[in-house]
Amino acid sequence: MSRIRIFVRKLGLRKIKIGTPVALDVLKASFPPCAGAFMSAVAEDVIKPMLYFLNRTKSFFFVDVYPYFAWASQPLQINLDYALLKPTDFSYTDPKSGLKYTDLLDQMLYAVAFAMPDSGTRSSVSSWWRPAGPTAAMRISSEPMSTTPPPTTVTW
Repeated sequence: MSRIRIFVRKLGLRKIKIGTPVALDVLKASFPPCAGAFMSAVAEDVIKPMLYFLNRTKSFFFVDVYPYFAWASQPLQINLDYALLKPTDFSYTDPKSGLKYTDLLDQMLYAVAFAMPDSGTRSSVSSWWRPAGPTAAMRISSEPMSTTPPPTTVTW
């Protein structure tokens, strides 16, 4: 990513941000969300330097999240409407953080956000909803670690 940034800057394109998506597979734990943790095989050598680069360049960290696949692997344990982001009476409250999740996408995104402090960063989660449906893009911006705890409110 550093080399791509250098090349883009040499072309005079100063406002271009260099980011990268990662699959949710980088997590060794995602349930409950507050137990989110990156796999040790990638945490130190890949994730931590990548988050440092993204923070230093004020760029973005994208996560490919597919709630449907989580549901498909456990259809008896996960409510389909919960996975498809449809309005339902079902919700999940994380026993440690106390956060209440009304859909599986939020739950999965927050597992990533909770994993970030172990990589020396603090995270904020935001998403943009398209009016045509429940497709979401997600950005986690990393900042230097402080005494601030992980997010405690969901503001979509």
